[in-house]
Amino acid sequence: MSAKIKGKHLKVVRAMVLSTMAFCLFANKAMAANAIVFGMGQSTLTDSAAAMTAAASAAKTALGANTAKVVLAWVSKGQEAAFNQLSTVFATTSATNIFGIPDSNNFTTSGRGQTAVVVALAGQINSAYAVAAHHNNYDSAGSNVAAALKAVQTGATDSKLTILIGDDNCPLDSNVVNGFLSILGKSAWVNGGSCGKVFADGKIDSAFILGILLYGAFDCTFGMESGEDVATAQSALSNAQNGATAPTFAMIFDCVSRYKNLSEGNELVEEMNAIKQTYGATTPFFGGYYLGEIGKPNLNSTAYGFGGCFSVTNFYSRVATTSVVPKSTPSVISQHGITKFSGSTSQYRLNGSIVKSGNVQSAGMIVSKQGTQNVNANGEIVLGK
Repeated sequence: MSAKIKGKHLKVVRAMVLSTMAFCLFANKAMAANAIVFGMGQSTLTDSAAAMTAAASAAKTALGANTAKVVLAWVSKGQEAAFNQLSTVFATTSATNIFGIPDSNNFTTSGRGQTAVVVALAGQINSAYAVAAHHNNYDSAGSNVAAALKAVQTGATDSKLTILIGDDNCPLDSNVVNGFLSILGKSAWVNGGSCGKVFADGKIDSAFILGILLYGAFDCTFGMESGEDVATAQSALSNAQNGATAPTFAMIFDCVSRYKNLSEGNELVEEMNAIKQTYGATTPFFGGYYLGEIGKPNLNSTAYGFGGCFSVTNFYSRVATTSVVPKSTPSVISQHGITKFSGSTSQYRLNGSIVKSGNVQSAGMIVSKQGTQNVNANGEIVLGK
């Protein structure tokens, strides 16, 4: 994938909903049927459950008549139970994949200190996800996540980005990334962070690594730098820019140690100003602080995990010339499924059934461009066979 951004870009239309409950910060309108639609809501309510409901409702409202395909939510550590509110707000369809990412603090276009932040994506974007128990073997957990997502990764013909979220910390996030890249290759697009518990499939889990694969009509650029000053963030932001082309939105993983060091002076304000100056008034951004960050220094570099970093990914929505997952492609794991690993097998739940030629099967072979994998009668993929 070259750094040149192809296709038409969306014009992001800012929409502000003035409410004491929540803010619907941004919404965009698709210029064509294949475009990605972005909505973001946030709340400063002190009750985390109420804040999550308000932020989720605002993000959903921002999408208009579009159905959310992917929902990403942030809340501070210790408040993870608030993620349970998301399924109520986005209960209109089983096609919506919902993920919760706890952090030590968060920030958006409006600044820092939101109780809850919710991002909803619709249109020409899809997701698949896998959760692997790490059992204190983080390389293995990373490779297990990649193995579960490989069929979708190889079957999707458009852009793919995996967000790795884990119950680990620096430098263990490096092990997770190394394991992941050992399966999908060093050129894979990856970002993420270490945060503790993960939320997917309506459940909160600890001691797991979550991989969220986004694929669809978008391009990405990347920036990641290690350091404890504002210049670190400025350098990463600069590396992620694509000339004069404005991103549709930006996702940032910052380090909690940087937050603490920058808090000692006025540099937190300076860093936020640097981010706002980079994206201007029309590009929404969101992010949080973690115990280890994952990303790519630039588009052509290899992803890695480390601490004390500022990692940014810019998303550029575009109009796809072909279907994201053409009907003629080899069979893939259902995009609505989740994988739970236990030993050498991966259990697929009912909504994660194996798909072959458009038909659900509970046993046989799952076919991908990279070969085949054995599936037993219980719907488990037996790894390494």
